[in-house]
Amino acid sequence: MPVRKILLCMIGLSLTGCAHRPAPIPCPPPPPPRDICTTGLVALYFKPDEVLFSRPFTGGFGHLTEVADKCEIQELIVTGLPDPQDPRAAGSLAARRATQVRDFFVAFDLPKPRFEWGDDEQREKPAVAYRSRRTQSLP
Repeated sequence: MPVRKILLCMIGLSLTGCAHRPAPIPCPPPPPPRDICTTGLVALYFKPDEVLFSRPFTGGFGHLTEVADKCEIQELIVTGLPDPQDPRAAGSLAARRATQVRDFFVAFDLPKPRFEWGDDEQREKPAVAYRSRRTQSLP
C-alpha cells in the first residue's frame, strides 16, 4: 500500500513538470542602443601600391553613411594622409590617395575633410575620425 502512494506521488509530480527543477536564470536586459551621433573612427584601407580603396573600407563607409543619414557630421579628419593641396614631404602615392579620399567624401555630400599627415604609425594605418551631432528633426 505505501508503495502505491509513493508511486502515485511520483507520477503526479512528474506530470506537473516542476518537481525539483531549479528556477531558470533570467536573461540580462539588452544593452541600451548606442548613440552613433558623437565621435568615431573609421580605418582606411588601400590596395598595396595602388590608389584604390580595398574591400575592408566598404564596411567603414557604410557606417559613415549611416551616421550621415542620422546625424549632422560637423567634422571629418583624415590622419595618415597628406593634405592634397600641400603634400610637402609625402610621396606621390600618398598624395594621390589623399585626393581620392577628399573627392570621395565630397561626392557623397559629406563635409570636406581636414588632413593630418601624422607620424609613421598613422601613415601605416590611415583613418577618418568624425565628429557629429544629432539633428533636431531626428529622434
